Amino acid sequence: MRKLQSLDDLIGFRERVSAEKDLKTETPTLVVCAGTCGQASGANDIMRIIKRHILAQNLGDKIELRITGCQGFCEMDPFILVEPGLHLYPRLCMEHVPRIIEAALGGYVEEELIYTEPQVGTKFHCQSDIPFFTKQTRTILGNNQMLDPIRIYNYFERNGYAALEKVLSKADPEWIIEEVKASGL
Repeated sequence: MRKLQSLDDLIGFRERVSAEKDLKTETPTLVVCAGTCGQASGANDIMRIIKRHILAQNLGDKIELRITGCQGFCEMDPFILVEPGLHLYPRLCMEHVPRIIEAALGGYVEEELIYTEPQVGTKFHCQSDIPFFTKQTRTILGNNQMLDPIRIYNYFERNGYAALEKVLSKADPEWIIEEVKASGL
């Protein structure tokens, strides 16, 4: 990636990333939490197996991997969240990974591995239906599953750096000071 040296560069880059995002199809995406808890629970092994499987089966244009920070459901780490559909596969072993990849590519749920509520034994096919998540308004961690912290393109796709663009476009120090004061920071 070339260095952005002006406001026009920043705007052009955002527009290009946005246009590329609009061209993407509904490619299945495997989302792996690699926060501290995820890594301590084996997420690095899960990611390594995913990458190897994608390379070995030549699936690079058929499925994507997004590595994220903490998603808040640490007791279920390591897990894979499959998009679209938000299918959550918790407490995984490395040997489960190929089955989940095949299910994601085939558009079906791997019933044996999908999240099951421990107290009642109910299987949940969608993350948003899981009781742990239904009681929450996700303000702090809400975008975590959408953002790969080491991929700047991913942040731009989610309208990241909009505040920077706004500040650079104003170029008025007094306006910037008033905005910071008004924010309560």
